[in-house]
Amino acid sequence: MKLASVVVTGGLLCLSMSVQGWADDKCPPSVKAAVETTFPGSEVKKCEIETEKGKQVYEVKLKTKDGHVSKMNIDPAGLVLMTSQFVSTDTVPVVVMKNFQGKYAGYKIVRTEKVTFPDGKTTYRVIYAKDNDASKKAVVYTPEGTVVEEIQTYSDDADTD
Repeated sequence: MKLASVVVTGGLLCLSMSVQGWADDKCPPSVKAAVETTFPGSEVKKCEIETEKGKQVYEVKLKTKDGHVSKMNIDPAGLVLMTSQFVSTDTVPVVVMKNFQGKYAGYKIVRTEKVTFPDGKTTYRVIYAKDNDASKKAVVYTPEGTVVEEIQTYSDDADTD
C-alpha cells in the first residue's frame, strides 16, 4: 500500500512538472496534475487558494499552449470544479448572441467566456459595459440562449495576459 502511494505521488509530481511557468509554487501536486491533464503544456500565471462556501478551492489562471486565457477552480484533491475559457464572440452560440443583443443593444461586449462544469454542463458568460463606463456587468446563458443569471457588478479578473 505504501509503495502504491509513493508511485501515485511520484507520478503526479512528474506530471505536474510539465506545466510551464508556475508563477508561484503555492499549489499542491494534485492541483498541478489537474491543470496539466486538462490543459497540457499550459503556462500558469497565478495559483492561489480561496474559500468558497466554506470550502478551500484553488483558483488557477493560465494561458493554454494554443494561446487561450483560462481560469480553473480545483479542489485540494485535484477535482476540477469549473473551467472558464475566454472565447471570441463568434464561437458563442448564435442564439446566445442574438438574445444578448436583443436585450442589451446599447452595450459594448467586453469579453465572452465559456464555462464548463465537471458534469459536462456548459454556460456562456457575456461581460458588458456602457461605452465609457468602467463598471462591468455580466449575463450568463445556457447554450440554448436561456438566461441563467444576471450579475449587476462584475469584478474583472482578466489579469492573466
